[in-house]
Amino acid sequence: MSSEHRIPLSEERRNELRDLKEGGQSYDDLLAEMVQHEKERRLSEMFDRSLEEDEFVPLEDV
Repeated sequence: MSSEHRIPLSEERRNELRDLKEGGQSYDDLLAEMVQHEKERRLSEMFDRSLEEDEFVPLEDV
């Protein structure tokens, strides 16, 4: 199901998004890609923090 929503953006932010968009790519596709990258970045950051805090038990200790 598709619906349209308007998201207020500054002209500067709109221009930055336009510069990132590739030919034939929709803004929806661009934003979906950016969201996926951010989710992956956060997961990686969470994993790195867990390693730093020694939250994992080595398999041989299980």
